Amino acid sequence: MKKLAALVTLLLTMPASVLPAQADIGSLDPTQLVRSFQRAQDSIALGDKASIGMQRELYKMVRSELSRPDANEVANERNLRAVLSFAISGGGVALVYARRDAFKEFPDLQIVARAVQLYNGKNAAEVFSALEPRKIGGVLGAAIALVRAQHDEDLVRKVTDLSFVKLELPGTIFEESALRAIMPVYRESADRYRFIREASRYARTFGSSPYASTFANEMVRAAIDLDDPAFRTEVLGVLSFLPEPERQALLVRIKRAASLAGKRELFFALDKDEAPDGASDAQVMSDADRQLLNIYNQIETITVETAQEALTQVRNIIPSDLQEKNRRLRGVVLASLTAIIAEPDIDEAAKTASVNAEDDIIEPEAQTSVDAIEVDMPTDVSNVSVEPKFGEDELKLESFVEKMRTKIVGADELLETLE
Repeated sequence: MKKLAALVTLLLTMPASVLPAQADIGSLDPTQLVRSFQRAQDSIALGDKASIGMQRELYKMVRSELSRPDANEVANERNLRAVLSFAISGGGVALVYARRDAFKEFPDLQIVARAVQLYNGKNAAEVFSALEPRKIGGVLGAAIALVRAQHDEDLVRKVTDLSFVKLELPGTIFEESALRAIMPVYRESADRYRFIREASRYARTFGSSPYASTFANEMVRAAIDLDDPAFRTEVLGVLSFLPEPERQALLVRIKRAASLAGKRELFFALDKDEAPDGASDAQVMSDADRQLLNIYNQIETITVETAQEALTQVRNIIPSDLQEKNRRLRGVVLASLTAIIAEPDIDEAAKTASVNAEDDIIEPEAQTSVDAIEVDMPTDVSNVSVEPKFGEDELKLESFVEKMRTKIVGADELLETLE
């Protein structure tokens, strides 16, 4: 094990251009080779972004070694399990086929090997349906459970598989992937308790992971979809586990989403100076506050024809008559209404800038052949730029919303500075 640890350290710190010449991996058996690659992945999942580029080189080296088994390779159960787990995780079925004779000595593994040879990256739920990951156990069982959950429509089995992965391999790339995969399930089923439990675990352990954009997307969606006073407190608790840069970036995204969704109480709950809610808030509200909030809550339904009237009403509201927080909100509403009236042209460069502005936590370029255990997640709808469609005499509501998202720089700056 000391030799393996030393080699992994060498591989992760050595420039990629000199790896093949200096790293002697020929003396390692399949189990050691596969584990060296998985340790590199675990390091990245825990936040070591410097190892991302090295992952590809290490993958190539390990796959190259495993693709041509020599006569000295020991065909024991331990090594064959390692080959199977690597093949499922992106190594390819050729590795399994090259050892087809060796699998005949182990009937249980031969069943798994036959299923792996049928696996094409998308049919795991079908080809692995008869396998029992818990019985198989270890990295191989976890790999089977994780890829099977990728396209599994059976939610009960999906949750069972992902829960097994979390318990079997904590603190690894497998747990990181399983947590990101299970969060949407609990969000869509409105299971607040389990969602927060998984989100907290992810934030505490993998908050610096370069793959955390999926986690961030789910936090934004859940904050809006599952919003209630108690859940807001839980969301703030999850955010407190993140490193400060990631926490601030995600906080801004949730506040922006809350503003667009008209969730005023959520917006202010995310501020350090939390606004009172319920009856206590109503007791200190002036008529000016109520008028402003009424316009704000209807902003997405305002058209070009009615925007000028609404703008005039907001301008006539005296800032000194408003609560402090509503004075800042008045600026946001003014900027939004002004944009509706201005009807700015949205060129392709602006659309691209808008999409990039939403990516507060950037995920590295996908490498299907290297990191096949990654679970495909739905694209964050907040990061998708919608092509506005202009009619002859009027603009549709979708066009207004898109303009506000892509062009109201002033409004975004106000939202991001509400501390």
